[in-house]
Amino acid sequence: MSLYQLHHIETPRLIIRPVQLSDEFPLHQSIERSLRELRRWMPWARNNSFNATHDFIHRGHRHWQEETSKDFPLIVIYKETQTIISVSGFNEHTDLVRPCYEIGYWIDTAYAGQGLATELVNALTRYALEAMQAIRVQICTQVENTRSTAVAERCGYVFEAKLKNICLDCSSRLPADGLLFSCCDVAQLPPLEVTWQQNLEKKTQVNVTNENFSPRQILRNSEKLPVIQTKRLCLRAPRIQDTEKLYTALMASMNEVGPWFSWAKKDLTRRQLQVHVNEGTDAGNDVLGSEHLFFLVWDRSQENILGEVWLKVIDWAVPNLQIAYWFNTRHVGNGYAFEAVSEVVRYAFAKRNAKCIQLYVSEKNTRSLSLAKRLGFQHEGILKNYFRNFLTNEVSAAEIFSMTDYSQLQKTTYVNLR
Repeated sequence: MSLYQLHHIETPRLIIRPVQLSDEFPLHQSIERSLRELRRWMPWARNNSFNATHDFIHRGHRHWQEETSKDFPLIVIYKETQTIISVSGFNEHTDLVRPCYEIGYWIDTAYAGQGLATELVNALTRYALEAMQAIRVQICTQVENTRSTAVAERCGYVFEAKLKNICLDCSSRLPADGLLFSCCDVAQLPPLEVTWQQNLEKKTQVNVTNENFSPRQILRNSEKLPVIQTKRLCLRAPRIQDTEKLYTALMASMNEVGPWFSWAKKDLTRRQLQVHVNEGTDAGNDVLGSEHLFFLVWDRSQENILGEVWLKVIDWAVPNLQIAYWFNTRHVGNGYAFEAVSEVVRYAFAKRNAKCIQLYVSEKNTRSLSLAKRLGFQHEGILKNYFRNFLTNEVSAAEIFSMTDYSQLQKTTYVNLR
């Protein structure tokens, strides 16, 4: 069963469904009624024009139809009056592969105080855990947003961590801390009658990659990913001609990499890897237009690929990034991972103006846990049921680390960015 097959979710007072093209008018009215509250907590509410609402609905509808959605927008209807009172859903932190879901929500001011937000979150959580077989559902609220925090607590969510600089405070326009809550079992939730209906006729689409791997058009004002040189290493964006060496390095490291990355499969083909390389090449030519930035890690001669480090942009507005990596098993123990990750962190602070860099590590991954601590990342909490081992299917907790200032980074060798 696919999330994209969802027709609607129903509770005693609510209908929750994917956005439709006729929703922009009533949704805009709901936003207008709630602007005072929304502008305090929602950065998107600064632009409350009808055109912005229209574009959001049409973009969201297209993504649902094309099965390319990142935030899965869901319209919330109050059954008694058939009024649209919110657009909620599973936001961009949702990972359908793992699968883990994150819920975002707000309620029309005219309907506040009736427990509708609690009913909405309860319903979405039950749907994710029961229908989608999620191993984890989470909510992240700004520390000062006590009403939103109260909803998570009323739904039985468990507090896990205070995350530094994870939100953008809409009043001060400065980074703000967030509170992370999770629910991994429907038994945590208060009783609620919830039903859902799927579009079983809808087939899951298969994305076909262009045979020629044509790169997307690059804007004139785009910025390229730099080449980073140290005394021992060269870090740069992937190139098409790197595919064979990257494939060899990955195959040699599959037993170490396979458990943590869904794409790292023993039957991975060169053709599939070339798609990844092509995406990395495009991102390297258009940093400001990309959500994932990839650095291949080479020895200084650029003869051997030692690993890969990448940054995932969570929010350009804060800006907030996540870092991840893998390294060739044959070169483990030489300090290459420490050196390479240090330089990518340095780049994120110096060139991307990062306010928070996050690192999620499985509690089973002892090498990465040690590396995070040696780098100077600060431990923020333990997240239940965050990782799935893609080889054994075993579920494990994640330890979350963050770095909010360059001074936290442990000293490494001088680098030259060119």
